[in-house]
Amino acid sequence: MKVKFEGSGELEAALRNLGNRVTAKNVAKRALTKAAEPIRDRARSLAPDDPATGMGKFLRDSIKTAPGRRSRGDRVWALVGIDSEVDPVRYVDRKSGRGDYRDPGVAGVAVIMEFGAPANNIPAQPFMRPAWEAEKLSAPERIATELRDEIDKSAARAARKAARSKK
Repeated sequence: MKVKFEGSGELEAALRNLGNRVTAKNVAKRALTKAAEPIRDRARSLAPDDPATGMGKFLRDSIKTAPGRRSRGDRVWALVGIDSEVDPVRYVDRKSGRGDYRDPGVAGVAVIMEFGAPANNIPAQPFMRPAWEAEKLSAPERIATELRDEIDKSAARAARKAARSKK
């Protein structure tokens, strides 16, 4: 999704005035990641609990925000999703002693909880999509606010650095 909002031209100009393209991208990534936290928090609150497997706590703990990593020109983004490292995939020996099976961990179970598994009569219990739907209208303003704050912090750091180098 692309977001365009009032005052974005001023923010883009302020980012360019930071001088360094890498600095501008880092500032934008920090702002987007921080602005995504309410979406993450909403998803955590909506995440279903599965008493049979105890997956609810793992699921809530695995919902994280992170800046996008790959570089695509001047584009930056933040992610809200499942961190599979919280409960990684593992192979478990079968109780019968014959072979093993792949336990998908929290990342595999999260998809089943979000979308359901009709073949296994597991109903959908969406939590990520409703979190986004609840927060998407306030996201652009949050992004703008966080971006202004991060630009101001970065400009202040640059000014302090320049003052130290003049001494």
